[in-house]
Amino acid sequence: MTKNIEFRGHWWLPESEDSTAGIATFDADDGIQLDLFSTLGESVSIDDIPRHDRIYGVTTDAELITLNDCIQSGASMNSSGDVSVRTSSYTAKQLLVGHHFEESSIQFDKFRIRFPLLQDWLGLSGIKGLPTGDEFEVAYTSPEKISTNHGPWNLEFSVTQNHSFSFGDISLSEDAYLQIENREADLTLDQIGRQVTIWKNFVTLALDEEIFPTRVIGYTESVSGAEGRDIEIMSTAYRSGDMDRTYHPTKVNFDFSDIEQNVSEVLSNWLDQSDRFTSAYGLYFSVVYQSPMQIENQYLILSSALESFYQEKTEDPVGLAAENRLDEVLRAIVDEYKSVLSHLPWEPDEMLSKILEMRNSIIHGMNIDSSNSMTLYDQVLFLQALLETAFLTELGIPEEHTRERLNDKYTRQRPFVVTKNTDDTSES
Repeated sequence: MTKNIEFRGHWWLPESEDSTAGIATFDADDGIQLDLFSTLGESVSIDDIPRHDRIYGVTTDAELITLNDCIQSGASMNSSGDVSVRTSSYTAKQLLVGHHFEESSIQFDKFRIRFPLLQDWLGLSGIKGLPTGDEFEVAYTSPEKISTNHGPWNLEFSVTQNHSFSFGDISLSEDAYLQIENREADLTLDQIGRQVTIWKNFVTLALDEEIFPTRVIGYTESVSGAEGRDIEIMSTAYRSGDMDRTYHPTKVNFDFSDIEQNVSEVLSNWLDQSDRFTSAYGLYFSVVYQSPMQIENQYLILSSALESFYQEKTEDPVGLAAENRLDEVLRAIVDEYKSVLSHLPWEPDEMLSKILEMRNSIIHGMNIDSSNSMTLYDQVLFLQALLETAFLTELGIPEEHTRERLNDKYTRQRPFVVTKNTDDTSES
């Protein structure tokens, strides 16, 4: 899935035989838009905006397109003498490539997601080069799939190969996918969207950098005409990742080799915790994905994420707005995860009072001058480290691994290093 892709062809409503030429565009940031060189039969009116469950299309490459949940976003009529020209445009929630869906609810048996760097994270490849003198042989054996179950969910990591041959040129590449299936029920588009978000967050936390899917592909055996076909699902809810990324194994929070011995437990924990820590995850990942963000906003959101995590973990009904709440939350989290936090480049106890003072300053509108900006940045890193320590520990990542990775990361990122047990400060 690229950032911007066009589908040129003819478009019509399912209940109509009249079609009109136009271009559907998927843009990872701006959404899905259909621009037509006429209308779909509606009158041009500012009082009644047309909505359609589906719009069908067939492209100049003979691809079948279904636009789902459509609303007219613009229409015009221009006249010159006896000649008038109408144009119209629509936005859509999803664009599906490969079939005209007639069912009232679009559902799939299973789907798979491709993420940037997923293959590097898995450490799987079936390509082997065999140099023999003046010759070079390439052999390919499909890597073994990694599968696990949790409740009704089947999860499967796999690597597929792509090849092309032409005179003087041979190309062989691989793609890694995560396939997701619910054994008890078919998956609607909204349910697929929810699962894409859950596993996008998992890969982002593992790699310690924002990751968006590059492809989402549905599969069904129950829809007439689409049996056994791959249906590409495009939606701005998934955005679109960049495949041209570099993998940094020493900078990830964990890779597959770190969880290989307990992979079923870790993946099951993630599914459970995505439901349990909904608010905490939502706030934390909003900071990760919405970069750049003002440092004061990061501070307040991460503080709220810690409060939400504490409330969701303890099922504590106390409201989150009370200013004296953060002290209790931070103290409880520091105490619970001290075996990891005590190895990170801060004195946790010393940071707590500073964080409360800073939060009160921000809430009451006090300006953060340049002399305090680095202190604020350091406290944001500490809040982020608290959340990541809690997330990784609850996920089942070994403590010694979490200590090593987070200590390395935050030692690099801190603007200064406070020497433990002293008042001395030295530049890092």
